[in-house]
Amino acid sequence: MNTWVIARSTFGEAIRKKIGMYILFTSLIFIVLSQLFASLSMSGSVAQQTASSGSLEVQIITSMAFGIMVIGGLILAIFLSFDLIPSDCEKKTIYTILSKPVWRWQYVLGKFVGTVMALAVNIAFMGLALMVVVFAKTMQIQWPILAGVFFTFLQFVLLAGISIMLSLLVTRNINVAMCFGFYILGTVNEFWQDIAKAAPSPVIHWIANFLHVAIPSFYSFNFVNIIVHPELWKETPTLAHDAAASVLYGILWTSGVLVIAVAVFSRKEV
Repeated sequence: MNTWVIARSTFGEAIRKKIGMYILFTSLIFIVLSQLFASLSMSGSVAQQTASSGSLEVQIITSMAFGIMVIGGLILAIFLSFDLIPSDCEKKTIYTILSKPVWRWQYVLGKFVGTVMALAVNIAFMGLALMVVVFAKTMQIQWPILAGVFFTFLQFVLLAGISIMLSLLVTRNINVAMCFGFYILGTVNEFWQDIAKAAPSPVIHWIANFLHVAIPSFYSFNFVNIIVHPELWKETPTLAHDAAASVLYGILWTSGVLVIAVAVFSRKEV
């Protein structure tokens, strides 16, 4: 119950933050305008004269919209979570909260859940905008888009957990920089093993293997290519297995990050 109260309060604060509204509003505008960009990119091309031009245009719209969603979600996940606990400590409001029958793990978990709720609302609006744009173009509901929106959301749930954990260990600026670094390195995580195999020296081999293990693979949540190109479904017989594995991967990593955050905060003097 205490966790839920803290989560609702955190959600309300996150929704009222101006940066969240700015990012959401900007993302929605660009998602809607993606139809115009797709039309301009098709104008005058040979593809426009083919029967598949409508399908190609939808692919461009979907691909651009997911790119916008990733950028918006990345900024939201970091800037909605990096300052939650430090700001409570500076304002001394944490003393009021912890003086009540609230365990520290409930406090951390409540902050995380509230952030996730705010992320869910923002990304859901972006996904809804994409669904509407595609529907207006095809007059059909493209249900696979929902799967892409879900996995986009899932990766930023993990990133928000990392940001909350880092907020207990490093300063705000370092936290933001590290989160961006983690995400960038995590999106190319699949290549670290290839780099390790081709490494000319043992040091590079060790570093590449360490990065592969120590940094969460955000690439594991990327199913956009299959959603944009439905013909790839038949070429990916393990799609359901890969999707389930990605969900489990995200749950395990997020749980591990939160356990570390709770352990650090339990020993932290506030």
